[in-house]
Amino acid sequence: MHPGAVGPLGAAVGLAGLAAFLAVGTLNFQKVREGLARLLAKLPFLTTRLPLDFFLPFDRLSRPERARLLAYSFVFQCSEIISCALIFHALKIPLSFWGLVAVVQVIVLVSNLPITIAGVGTREGAALVLLGALTTNENAVAAGVAFSFFEYLWPMLVGLIWLPGLIRRPRSNSGGGPD
Repeated sequence: MHPGAVGPLGAAVGLAGLAAFLAVGTLNFQKVREGLARLLAKLPFLTTRLPLDFFLPFDRLSRPERARLLAYSFVFQCSEIISCALIFHALKIPLSFWGLVAVVQVIVLVSNLPITIAGVGTREGAALVLLGALTTNENAVAAGVAFSFFEYLWPMLVGLIWLPGLIRRPRSNSGGGPD
């Protein structure tokens, strides 16, 4: 098997993830929250409502609004996969499509862990661990740094253009606080 190939198990995991992703758009979050409440009530060490409150905003959305959010999420994930595909191609890192999808999602998941500021360092480390067998360590870290730059740092720098206008924008007073 090619080192970048995923194989049948990886393809099955990818398809299961896709099915779960599509199912989220049609879920009744009230029932999901009730099921989680029953499950979490059995855990004596968990006393917070945070896991249950996570679904509250989705309860208020209509089905078309949920579908729109799901579409935005899908487009964003595809943009990250395309960015990584271009970076990996430029660095000559051999990876199949499903391998690329798996690697990108693991890098994003690891970089969202609350152990560093904005995931700096964890993306590069995850890229080194996941891509080290396919290429040199230098290329693997370079791929992680390029991914961090193009997906996180560059959009942040471009967003600074609009920051002065957002700061000077007058706030609307809802009548609930002092003027």
